[in-house]
Amino acid sequence: MSNEVLDEMIGQLTGELQPVNRLAHPLRRAVFFGALAVLYVASVVLFVGVRADIADKLHDLPFLFELSIAGLVALSSGLASAWLAVPDYREQRWLLFAPLAGLFVFVLWSVLRGYVEGAYFQGVHWDHCFEDGALMGILPAALIMFMARGGATTHPLLMAGMNVLSFGALAYIGLRFTCAMDTIGHGCITHLLPFILIGVLMGAAARRLYRW
Repeated sequence: MSNEVLDEMIGQLTGELQPVNRLAHPLRRAVFFGALAVLYVASVVLFVGVRADIADKLHDLPFLFELSIAGLVALSSGLASAWLAVPDYREQRWLLFAPLAGLFVFVLWSVLRGYVEGAYFQGVHWDHCFEDGALMGILPAALIMFMARGGATTHPLLMAGMNVLSFGALAYIGLRFTCAMDTIGHGCITHLLPFILIGVLMGAAARRLYRW
């Protein structure tokens, strides 16, 4: 191949290239979007109204443990989402283990609660928690998806899963501050089921949502 042909080919390949901004460090992006999401959920909690017994619940060890696990899942999955936006994770693959471990503990905790308390499911029916959960989750979901789509993930399914875990756990924490129903059955149906369904839908559409 002659130099003239090679130069012409290079010119064709690079002719339409445009300058691009360098992707900010994942930690900076996670802190920025995470802070916005937390402030938003806190504002919605105040708007909806804090549960009347919150002073007592803040001295209840099981309640605090549950919130701590949900907070760990929200934080760690948000960080994992920020790193997943970089094709090679910046070689920080260990970040995926924290949200998965937190999710395992949360599920185990819920199963034990159901065993001890006696899980009673009334079935799916409309509840104000659906509206409150949607209000709490919509902006964090938009923020983390915007953050994720700003990168170039090579793991769309993992990205979708981490995104749902992050905004779902954050909204769940918000609901625990507004809803006075502490039964495991109510929590599973009205606090968790909507985000599980959203996760299934996002997983099915992950390759379209997070394509380059």
